[in-house]
Amino acid sequence: MRDDSKEFVLELFDALSRRRRLNVDKISRDELYEYCLRSLTPIPNKLDTGDRIKLEDNETIVLHSVKPATILNIDQEFAFFGGVDTPPASASTSASGSRSPTMRQRSGLCFGRSSSPSTETKVNVPKTKKTYCKSKECRKHTLHKVTQYKKGKDSLAAQGKRRYDRKQSGYGGQTKPVFHKKNFLIGAFKPPCNISISFADARTRKQVPLKKENGQTIMVPLFQSQENIVGEVLIEPQQGKKVEHTGVKIELLGQIELYFDRGNFYDFTSLVRELDVPGDLYERKTYPFEFSTVEMPYESYNGVNVPLKKENGQTIMVPLFQSQENIVGEVLIEPQQGKKVEHTGVKIELLGQIELYFDRGNFYDFTSLVRELDVPGDLYERKTYPFEFSTVEMPYESYNGVNVRLRYILKVTISRNIVSNVVVYQDFVVRNYTPLPSINNSIKMEVGIEDCLHIEFEYNKSKYHLKDVIIGKIYFLLVRIKIKNMELEIRRRESTGAGPNTYVETETLAKYELMDGAPVRGESIPVRLFFSPYELTPTYRNINNKFSVKYYLNLVLVDEEDRRYFKQQEITVYRLLETS
Repeated sequence: MRDDSKEFVLELFDALSRRRRLNVDKISRDELYEYCLRSLTPIPNKLDTGDRIKLEDNETIVLHSVKPATILNIDQEFAFFGGVDTPPASASTSASGSRSPTMRQRSGLCFGRSSSPSTETKVNVPKTKKTYCKSKECRKHTLHKVTQYKKGKDSLAAQGKRRYDRKQSGYGGQTKPVFHKKNFLIGAFKPPCNISISFADARTRKQVPLKKENGQTIMVPLFQSQENIVGEVLIEPQQGKKVEHTGVKIELLGQIELYFDRGNFYDFTSLVRELDVPGDLYERKTYPFEFSTVEMPYESYNGVNVPLKKENGQTIMVPLFQSQENIVGEVLIEPQQGKKVEHTGVKIELLGQIELYFDRGNFYDFTSLVRELDVPGDLYERKTYPFEFSTVEMPYESYNGVNVRLRYILKVTISRNIVSNVVVYQDFVVRNYTPLPSINNSIKMEVGIEDCLHIEFEYNKSKYHLKDVIIGKIYFLLVRIKIKNMELEIRRRESTGAGPNTYVETETLAKYELMDGAPVRGESIPVRLFFSPYELTPTYRNINNKFSVKYYLNLVLVDEEDRRYFKQQEITVYRLLETS
């Protein structure tokens, strides 16, 4: 044995006897293998009998406390033994042919090549690591924990019953990826084919915009009553699949859907054409159709829904109406399964109410209409009650302010004797439109401080609609103070109550900087402020003697000492009639 090899091996076993890792950064695994094969001689047993050596991927030698006579479990397909050559058969095989451990194997030193590793009971040794998910449908390209199985060479006693019970299908060092669970039910309900409908005169027929429920606007063909509707249906199965069907048909439906009863459609027109008999579809197929002189008595109408903020902060979508409109609908009452509803009458009310937030719970009704829907009796099953309020006078717009709320509701009451009544509310919004005013004078005013500041401002008009723009000019006639900047503000002043109990709340809705820096005498500053980005309401003047809402333009000048000079001018805001 060479001296350096002997010193290295002695150092190795000294380190192992002290149960600490040996730093082998300066020597590779192959060199260590050569040392052990060529130059290892019997060494005094410095190790405990119950220790063995295991090589890991990081090329450090780790001590494991296991029973003696245990063959090593190595990443590669071989193991190391302590002898220069493989143990002779006479030294390691008994008379019965079974292999017995050698002296060095009994001492826990297991270097060298095993001549028959299959004689030991083998299990698969799991090793957990992280790898990327290999599922094609996984959109999260992140690390997932997987279990790596290697062909083990440890005895069953060393591995334990717990590891033995795991999956023992040999992966031989390969990685078993963990895939995301697939929802096969979703795939089962995917349509097996693509269906499209086209009209015969689609290229020449007029298209009009139609707003969908998701807010998108699409272009659809325009028809009128007594026209022929001709086209074709194209059905194309998915590639490599067939479509088994019991028939193909096309229907032309005219429907009404009430937004407070979503999902229930009321058909006033229904025409059916059978396109195919039961069978199978293997390839693309076209079915022509025709509906002749179709009676379509009503025009298409898409009721407008607008957002409404509730007391709990949530925003819901409710129907929009205006004064003098007809409010028509249905009330659906469905008892719980197996129960009956005893009542003394069913009625619906249309109410216009004002609620002051400092007097919560007390509502002041300015509009009240009642319709009786049912006489006293019992309800055993689902029942529908139609209702109609014709040309309803709704003089005020809906308003939700800081201290007051004006709302319109439909109130359904099921009256009962012994127990409390069943009451359901349905909100809706009212917006009233105004034509362009016949008289709309401009605003022109001179203001200032004597011998210090004299300015003149001019606005193009005094009445603005909600999407209007303010256009004006500001002239500096005398400037003897140092002005730092100038702003134009839109303020909303809400007054509630009357007399000494009046509460005033002022909000600044918009700030627009007109000038930055000191002006000079004779300078003119243009003004252009758009109303569209801001949430304005029309002006309310003494609504039912309960509240008022007014808007002001506030011109503010700030000097270098941060003193503020301002002048307010009231304006009128209205909602412009859409047809004007």
